[in-house]
Amino acid sequence: MSPRALRYYPVRFGYNTAMWRHRFSIIRQEVDAMSAEELRKLGAGDGEESLESGRNVLWGTRGEEEICRYEIADRRGIDRKSEEAKEAGSIAFNTWFTDLFYRSSGENIFEIRPVVLDLLRHSSIDEALVEKARLPFPFFYLHLGESSQITFGGGTHLLDGMYVENSVYRGGNRQFDSTRIEETLQLILTTRKVGGQYAQRTSAPEFLEDEPTLQVYASFEKDARFTAGIADALGLFEKDALLHDPKGRAFWDQASLRQALELMTNVLLFLSREEHDVTLRYPSDAPANLVKKANDPDSPRMRARSESKLQSLGFRRVHFIGDRLGDELASRYSAGELTSAHWRRGHWRAQPHGQAFSLRKNVWIMPTIVRSDLGEPTPRRIYGVPR
Repeated sequence: MSPRALRYYPVRFGYNTAMWRHRFSIIRQEVDAMSAEELRKLGAGDGEESLESGRNVLWGTRGEEEICRYEIADRRGIDRKSEEAKEAGSIAFNTWFTDLFYRSSGENIFEIRPVVLDLLRHSSIDEALVEKARLPFPFFYLHLGESSQITFGGGTHLLDGMYVENSVYRGGNRQFDSTRIEETLQLILTTRKVGGQYAQRTSAPEFLEDEPTLQVYASFEKDARFTAGIADALGLFEKDALLHDPKGRAFWDQASLRQALELMTNVLLFLSREEHDVTLRYPSDAPANLVKKANDPDSPRMRARSESKLQSLGFRRVHFIGDRLGDELASRYSAGELTSAHWRRGHWRAQPHGQAFSLRKNVWIMPTIVRSDLGEPTPRRIYGVPR
């Protein structure tokens, strides 16, 4: 069994190989050698913003052309200029670039308690309103793991999680300063090969050969429902030029993709509730002696050393979702009862409130656990979301 320290995708993902550093040094030399006039032409303008935009265009093109595409093509033994190499290189580059932004945005990982995720899986989002939802951070990684129960590739790969990016472009540059869903969420869906072992970090092209990712743009209008944005995202998926290969498109079947987007929406709505149920802590399997030292407020030096050691082992503090609700359910039901029960479907309701009931807010009508031998199910609970 693989070390649980590497169970989170961003921890397993790596890119600082000697080959990558060498290729980046070549690209940097070429960028530095270009004149301001050449860069502004790429940015289609005259000002400093155009100059920066030109650099970004060049970095993106060269990153895709010279690093991801070449390395994947060499690994597969195919022509570097082939459509297959271009497509695979572009997807790898998008994932690598997203991971860079993740690392520069706090490296926030969220993991949800499996029993709570099961509740959300059985909750309808048909009425949920976009403008009432809030993200915990503008950029984070949501880990689902085996609890996702969503598969791709005909069952060969499991949806492992996704990078969630709520970025706003100002002056041609990404800004990560808003937790309100203003326009578009950029998602990178990450997969895990069923039965895969993770004993060491791996560079992006090599890793993405076994663990495919998919970039999805979901546009949400603030006064609309989430279902409209998901429908648009699925429509864009059908037109995605990077998935012209029938084999690649078959891997990302639309039914599983819809499940992934609906489950993601349910988690975001849960995170928006008035009942804040998120705990920042180390995973329970992290070395107890190091965790104790890392949490010691009276010894800053020891704390720093312990945190560094934990991180080198692949452990870091994670935002755990649903600890309180999970404990509440565990106190009411034994493990066997929970696993043998089934859920009566819940839903998110756009509930009227305020003067003359002119306002709306999302409230969660929680699913109920049904067991024929336990009598009537527990009454459904209602959870509100801040206005």
